[in-house]
Amino acid sequence: HTLHESRAFIHSLNYIKYPTDVLYKKTLPKWIKNYWASANILHCHIKWRVCKPWPPFRSDIGRVLHQHGRLGLNSTYTIQDVHREDRRGHCIRVVSTINLLSYAQDDPKRWFPTPVDMDYLQRAKRKHRHPQHDGKIRIMHSPTQRYLKHTDMFLKIFYKLKEKYKNIELILVENKTYPETQVARANADIIFDQLLLQHGSNGLEGMAMEKPVVAGCISNPLIKDKIEEMVGKIPFMYANEETLKDILEQLIVDESLRAEYGKIGYDYVKKFHTPPYVTDLAIKTYKESLEVRK
Repeated sequence: HTLHESRAFIHSLNYIKYPTDVLYKKTLPKWIKNYWASANILHCHIKWRVCKPWPPFRSDIGRVLHQHGRLGLNSTYTIQDVHREDRRGHCIRVVSTINLLSYAQDDPKRWFPTPVDMDYLQRAKRKHRHPQHDGKIRIMHSPTQRYLKHTDMFLKIFYKLKEKYKNIELILVENKTYPETQVARANADIIFDQLLLQHGSNGLEGMAMEKPVVAGCISNPLIKDKIEEMVGKIPFMYANEETLKDILEQLIVDESLRAEYGKIGYDYVKKFHTPPYVTDLAIKTYKESLEVRK
């Protein structure tokens, strides 16, 4: 155990209203500038340039540049840009999902899984799950941005399946707070996450609630083998535009398949996304960032 203090700063807060530590706008209070100036390690998400309002970097601090799924969507932001960010910050690059490892020199050690509070999510499931005696199968989709999550395609497929399976029900969650989303997720039987970038927080938290998740990664079809190499069996029902309807139909008609993938996803999150696991990884990463500083 070491003595340390960490603070999380966020510069915008959307409708989800995730719990956060310090929210700042364009003007920085002096105490935040002082905190920044005294930091030993800076862990920045997406890219350094979002830190423009902040004071200049000191040369003697460790830096971690943490890149997320939407980076892979930005065709104008290339691996060369990442390298320039690296030279500017002398940083350790990590990524949140396996499909982005090409931005971290394909080094598996650079996968920095998103931590998930499984105890909280299990409590939320027990608290909000209503007894289901109506025979309905509820399919949840929670897009933050419809065009990124294949929402229109999913809805067309859902309503087509609805013609055949009258007992399916849609739970479409948009513009809801984090607690409201948990209530909806607790009552879902199947979760469709996205097809573009492996899975997001919605899928992860669904797995933590033992829900079968449907997702894919058409932005990098070859990543399937990489996921299996690193974590074993893919923890979600892997789909693309051609197979999404069939995958959803399999889950609708087969309760045992839903239970199987609920357990596979839960075991995966428990192994790779719990706070103790991610904390140990963070400590190693931060120590390395201090070793490579210039």
